[in-house]
Amino acid sequence: MWMLRVFFSVILFFIINATSHAFERGVGIHPNNFKNNTEHYLELMKTLGFSSFRTDYNWSGIEKKRKQYMPSNMRLEDTLQKSFSYGFIPILILNNTNDLYGSDKPVTDEQITAFSDYAAWTAMHFKNEKVIFEIWNEWSHSDAKKKSPPNVIKLSASQYLKLVIATSKKIKMVKPDAIVIAGGFNPYNKYEMQWARSLVSMGVMEYIDGLSVHPYNYFIKPLPTPFETIRTLTYAKEQLNKLKKNNNDIYIYVTEFGIPTYAKSRFNKSFIQKYEYSLVTLAKNTGFIKGIWWYDLFNDGNDYGNIENNFGLYDQNFHETKFMMNNINEGFIKNLP
Repeated sequence: MWMLRVFFSVILFFIINATSHAFERGVGIHPNNFKNNTEHYLELMKTLGFSSFRTDYNWSGIEKKRKQYMPSNMRLEDTLQKSFSYGFIPILILNNTNDLYGSDKPVTDEQITAFSDYAAWTAMHFKNEKVIFEIWNEWSHSDAKKKSPPNVIKLSASQYLKLVIATSKKIKMVKPDAIVIAGGFNPYNKYEMQWARSLVSMGVMEYIDGLSVHPYNYFIKPLPTPFETIRTLTYAKEQLNKLKKNNNDIYIYVTEFGIPTYAKSRFNKSFIQKYEYSLVTLAKNTGFIKGIWWYDLFNDGNDYGNIENNFGLYDQNFHETKFMMNNINEGFIKNLP
């Protein structure tokens, strides 16, 4: 009898583990740019086969007066509340400064306490929903640069860690089953990897459930193949695993990845289609990569010559990009393995 109990306990463990860290196919969204009703976009994402989306849930939009919390972005709130009935598991980026506490990143004790209180309120607000909380977006981006001295990079990681510890603890206190991720670094950037190594060696993995990474590599010539991209993520994970202070394996959440389709792009639609298909398939089979979120659903601008404007599956007028049209015609996204 005891063997039977052990057997079912093991099975239950793997079921729970698989559920809490299932692979998600996601996309970045900015609900403020939606021109049609919310359901239109939720149905679109569902039709395209996405199980998750990633969006900002900014501090300044929640706390307009000190210690008073209320959503002010009704389009965002409407999107989130309605998304749960569609089965989406959103990533909420707990992000940005709040002028009530200064214009800089939250690094002082007062700022960190205030930020973590807003995060705790957000966790309570979504207490009964499946949500992934990401603490800040690309903290290292402005600090870990070519001219940044090592001590500056280490200080940045230390300041971020302090924020992560306080924020994660308060989220988990309110919502013990919450998935909390942090990082937002690019493993192709050696300075950001230096920052990540500092962060992990300081013990960040004791407070979070996974690292968020943004492995943009479209600027590399020749472009790394999907296999090489996964190999880079695997190598980064293995290097960071050696530095962590607990025995848990590191999970990776690719919360941003994309290839621009601007005027001077060197990639045609067929190439991008095959690349993305292979990347997602390989990532899903690693076991340690828990999702890829394409950046993003819509272009951020109308300048076809601007790289930053052209990462979307659709342009701002809701016309499919050439990449997206090909994906739909081939059933590419919806039928990913």
